[in-house]
Amino acid sequence: MGVLGLVIPDRVITVSELFMQYSQFTRKIFCSVILLLIAVQQAPAQTLVPEFAPSTNTDLSIWFENDVRQMGVASIVDLSGAGGDLEADQPLPPGAALITTEFDNGDKAEVGVLEAFGLPQDILTSLNVSYTFFKASNTGQNLFAAPAIKLTFFNPVCDDPVSAGDCFGTLVYEPTWNGPTSSPATPVSSLVSTDTWMTADIDQNNGLFWWTGGFGQPNTAGGPPIDTLGGWLTTFSSDFADSSLVLISIGVGTFNQGQIGYFDDVQISHTFDGGFDRQFDFGPAPELPPVTPVPALDHPGQFLLLLVLLAAGGWRIRRRIHNLHHFDR
Repeated sequence: MGVLGLVIPDRVITVSELFMQYSQFTRKIFCSVILLLIAVQQAPAQTLVPEFAPSTNTDLSIWFENDVRQMGVASIVDLSGAGGDLEADQPLPPGAALITTEFDNGDKAEVGVLEAFGLPQDILTSLNVSYTFFKASNTGQNLFAAPAIKLTFFNPVCDDPVSAGDCFGTLVYEPTWNGPTSSPATPVSSLVSTDTWMTADIDQNNGLFWWTGGFGQPNTAGGPPIDTLGGWLTTFSSDFADSSLVLISIGVGTFNQGQIGYFDDVQISHTFDGGFDRQFDFGPAPELPPVTPVPALDHPGQFLLLLVLLAAGGWRIRRRIHNLHHFDR
């Protein structure tokens, strides 16, 4: 590992040399800053999502309304003042994404992000996907539905006869199929808890999905067979292994009436070929502080004073560097 230091003319001042020049109090502050920098480097890159782009979006890394139908609605809301667990236990205050449907089977609300996430054969062994969701109670709603996360794969080559020319499909993780007693061998659909935040953590061996069809497998129509990512990999045609994970989306599909669902803190990572590590925070854009206008320099004496102050500041900086340069000679 290299030595962290400050480069100045003719020599390098190392961190340890700088460190010993200051008081104990200043050293403590210095250590705190270093620890903070380390923590920031280890954390996933966080992206604020203040709004959803329209369905026409084709740009990468932009969350958009990829499938919103009829009376379905997708939006970003501020939960300040909402009260209860919805506000108190939200993962990344102050806001979250909100997806709703009315009482028509044709309603749908789904948003997603396009990205070159990688090939299943490369990323599945280290892929981790998580999201935190909240199903709000609503009289007459489908009690088994909740915000679901979906992984969409595509292979434009599609040369395995087993694929029958269909190399596009989506694995769907629904909370109802992921209760404590559900498994690929004995799938169980259970009621989804309401009015509490819950987190789904998914990797190659954890998390059960159903399939929309393609790569040699039929559409399972919202139910069994269900399997893990690793389990599905072994059942698809050879075209799936070198397809691309091109879209990750979250929402509620058709035939899920009366849904009021929130989600936030979507994290996606894998370690293949330099890795991919992103965290998405859904919430309103922060308000910018008012800009204080800079007084106009309408007098020659004011401009001259400004030049003197700048020159004095530059002299102090050069003097400090000279002292550092002189130190340890």
